[in-house]
Amino acid sequence: MSDSPSLADRASKGLALASTFLALQLAAQMLIPPPARSEESPVKSDETVLLFPTAAAWDPQAGGWKLPLHVWIFEPERNDLLRNQALRRLQSVLGLVLTEDEWTVFEDRARRFLVDNERGKRLTVLVGGVAARLPATTPAGHATGELLWQPTDGFPGQSARPEVIESAVIAPDGRRFVGRVHLVPPRGISVISDIDDTIKVTHVRDREELLRNTLVRPFAPVPGMADLYRGWAEQGAVFHYVSNSPWQLYEPLAELLDRGGFPAGSVHLRLLRFKDSTLIDFLREGSRAKEGTLLSLLERWPERRFVLVGDSGEQDPEVYGDIARARSGQVLRILIRNTSQEPDSAARYQHAFRDLPRETWQVFEQPQQVAPIDFESVTPRDD
Repeated sequence: MSDSPSLADRASKGLALASTFLALQLAAQMLIPPPARSEESPVKSDETVLLFPTAAAWDPQAGGWKLPLHVWIFEPERNDLLRNQALRRLQSVLGLVLTEDEWTVFEDRARRFLVDNERGKRLTVLVGGVAARLPATTPAGHATGELLWQPTDGFPGQSARPEVIESAVIAPDGRRFVGRVHLVPPRGISVISDIDDTIKVTHVRDREELLRNTLVRPFAPVPGMADLYRGWAEQGAVFHYVSNSPWQLYEPLAELLDRGGFPAGSVHLRLLRFKDSTLIDFLREGSRAKEGTLLSLLERWPERRFVLVGDSGEQDPEVYGDIARARSGQVLRILIRNTSQEPDSAARYQHAFRDLPRETWQVFEQPQQVAPIDFESVTPRDD
């Protein structure tokens, strides 16, 4: 009998992690009073700003780069006593018995959900020698915007490899919060990679392991995946990391990417808010929530070819198959890491990848099994 997870089983596994995030958010709301709306003001001494890595596309009509900007401003700690009460209650609710070392990791992860988000702030981001004033931050402390950047040396050419420029928010006390914007040429190969159980050990199908790998243990990379990705990067591939994990886990995920030796790239996570319909969506949508992000990336670079990398633990095969059928001219390859012990002949894969040429998709156990990709036929040569 096939070990393939049913749709209901995959959904329930995905809900386990989402429910954990819900518990964290509920604890924050019950034990820590919500912040009042902030007036427009600079970054205060007790506030922190994160600038998330984004990817910019060249706009030939405007003659410049469209630089997406995304920031999050928050106060890390509001009340140690209340926070510790919330953490102990969460430990009890989740049924976790922790060692001293595990508690240290748990406290670091969980406190990211207990921060005081700063709403109503209008931050100025410096990027490419230009200052961009963002809209007021939302109740979740986030703000997004887009800047048209027209460098004096013009567009570096369609054969150019991707470049990175720095974005920054400077606080009155001199602190400098820095991010990265990746300049992605119109043509070439982009890799859209899932994170959990694709490049990060999570074990989504095992609730106990999922909780511990998310909240208790240091994040661990899937062996061999960084080597595979670096090989592609050396051939000019651009990377976009897409996950259902919430932005609260961005910093430990960024540390995993850096420490694990993965190529730098844009990161696309999900916004988890309390008292908001997105919380219901977060619990309900599962892997399908990533579909909109993937499609937006394909639409932003219509001339690029894409490699979609995911795993079989949830709905990556089904989502990627739908996208490939709708965008057959853009999807070069689909690669699925087999975490559900299903052969590639399983009915699930035959249905997920129906009508797609067999050579365009592969289910693999080890990264070394991934068939080589002909980058030369896709990536423009330097003149």
